[in-house]
Amino acid sequence: MNNEYLRSALDYLETLPDITVARRTPDTYQCPNLSINKWTRLSLYDADFGWGRPIYMGPANVVHEGKIYILPSPTDDGSLSLVACLQTAHMKLFEKHLYEGLKSFDKIKARY
Repeated sequence: MNNEYLRSALDYLETLPDITVARRTPDTYQCPNLSINKWTRLSLYDADFGWGRPIYMGPANVVHEGKIYILPSPTDDGSLSLVACLQTAHMKLFEKHLYEGLKSFDKIKARY
């Protein structure tokens, strides 16, 4: 970012009748990117605070659009849990791409 860029942004903001529309909040973020975080190798469910195995360990609140966390299942059965923040309109598209991507793994031969 340089001086010219910042001044251009300020000039744009001055033209808006309601400056709050330019604010980035969880419900108006509208970022086109995905950030996928894989926490499957973390020993999330090994913690015992005195009352047994946790029923959920993961991010408490995912408020930024496009953030996705892949977590190990609390049942320790090899399944995965997915925590995501997506617009409703994008959920079906994400599901489609996810399953198409998983199908491609069937074609990959393991070396071990």
